[in-house]
Amino acid sequence: MPASQINIDAVSGQIGKHVELKDIAVSVKISESAEDTVKIALDTADKNNYQIIVKPIGFEITCSSGSKTVEVSKFSAYVERMIVIPEGVDSSKITTGVILNSDGTFSHVPTAITMIDGKYYAKINSLTNSTYLLIYCPKSFKDVGRHWANEAINDMASRLVVSGIGDDKFEPDRDITRAEFTAIVVRALGLMSSGTGKDAFIDVMKKNWYYDAVSIAYEYDIISGYGNGKFRPDDKITREQAMTM
Repeated sequence: MPASQINIDAVSGQIGKHVELKDIAVSVKISESAEDTVKIALDTADKNNYQIIVKPIGFEITCSSGSKTVEVSKFSAYVERMIVIPEGVDSSKITTGVILNSDGTFSHVPTAITMIDGKYYAKINSLTNSTYLLIYCPKSFKDVGRHWANEAINDMASRLVVSGIGDDKFEPDRDITRAEFTAIVVRALGLMSSGTGKDAFIDVMKKNWYYDAVSIAYEYDIISGYGNGKFRPDDKITREQAMTM
């Protein structure tokens, strides 16, 4: 992990400005998750028919000086993590890496399978520290079998980036709204975190399914709205808007 990804000014501010940077110790901890965390992950997997390939692994970075310790949970750029795939596990049976959210749900993080010195690894890139696991959850839709985007749609569904409209249908030729496209972008970039949203627009409320996604997209400057406090989430998105995002 590049040291530059740690916002040392923010860390120093929390520990105390009187502490010199050379006196701040950085600790990196990679560990198997506690039994209760594993149980939450297993319950979520069972409910959604996901197969867990590698059980939850916690990544934690802390900075400390004396008795004061500060957790570093967010980074300024993607930080890469390598998780070894156990012997005997078919690497093609991994569709994505996910983080375990505080509410027990899973969110996709950008994942690629790579081989190093004869061993397979899942290479995960993320902007946060969290609990990670590898899952297998192949998805397909009844109405995309002969569609030109069939492979991409099913791949993104298997990675928990898109979810369809229910009844195993995706409706690939239907127009997409600004809220729907925002949610797809946020999930694809591995930014989605349930329950972390904040009010950003007067026409996006907590009761809306896209509340967290729109809030996160605004936080990361992916969207800016219309300048009048509105996002107009149900408007059909234009190609220009999609490209700008």
